[in-house]
Amino acid sequence: MSSMGVTSHTWLLNPDAESELRSPRGPNYTAPASVVRSMLAQRALFAPLLQGEPGCFIAELTTTDAHDHTLRGPALLWCPTPSAQRAARRAGYSLPPAPEPDVLRRAMSRRLLAESSLPAPPGRCFVTSEEALEVALAPVFAGELWRAKPAYSFASRGQRKLSRHHLELDRRFLSDALRHGGLLLEPELELQRELSIHGLVRPSESPLLGSPCVQALDEFGQPLRVDALESLDERDGRDVRSAELRLLGEQAAATLAHVGYFGPFGLDVLEDRGGNLWASDLNARFTLGWSTGMAAARAEALAWLLRAHS
Repeated sequence: MSSMGVTSHTWLLNPDAESELRSPRGPNYTAPASVVRSMLAQRALFAPLLQGEPGCFIAELTTTDAHDHTLRGPALLWCPTPSAQRAARRAGYSLPPAPEPDVLRRAMSRRLLAESSLPAPPGRCFVTSEEALEVALAPVFAGELWRAKPAYSFASRGQRKLSRHHLELDRRFLSDALRHGGLLLEPELELQRELSIHGLVRPSESPLLGSPCVQALDEFGQPLRVDALESLDERDGRDVRSAELRLLGEQAAATLAHVGYFGPFGLDVLEDRGGNLWASDLNARFTLGWSTGMAAARAEALAWLLRAHS
């Protein structure tokens, strides 16, 4: 055990958590073979989160008998979905407390972000019916570019950029999203940077926040790495937005706590060409940049998460 009280632990990764939450199979969800192959091919992306600590994907677990009480030790789940918790325990791991499934579903849905007081681009809305969708698509029919994000999707995967010329091709995608929890719609922005702030929501305690970060993305909008914002700003002489991002982090933590969530989170923030900050994604789970963002607060956060095993 370290001086901060963090026990030896294993990371168990289920980055397909959003797929489980939108699946009609619910807690009986099993990752399709194609999804498993995709996860395994991206193993290196998780190295900054693990920081050299042992870890594997849930799909790689070798399970033991369900009645075997010999534990492998404490584990941290990327996201404590029902199927991931069941797989971890069957494989012999012990887990810290986690939010109830209904709380997790609410915290992970994009509806929460849309209904929160976090700054939103003008016109952002969350729709759950074909009628509401038609009303919300009026700007697209008028020629504007908008983005559609299903209730349970992550990063830029599973999202669509909507335009008047291709809208009919996206109808199936939009209808499918409506059937699986709804759809967040917002105008497409011209961006200057994609930023983030990470933290830990603790019941009856103030949230633990990390340091603001800037994200490097590939041409498809997928995250490549996360860097500390202050170091880049100091080097390049740019204005530091750390204080604003920390305030947004506190606001995000309060939003999650209000629905009963506790645990790690990450808030992605878009900085547009005009310098405005807009909350983009509120992730009620670990993220690829969580350890980088938590920085010096990481050990304290892990110690809190693992307190049940101390």
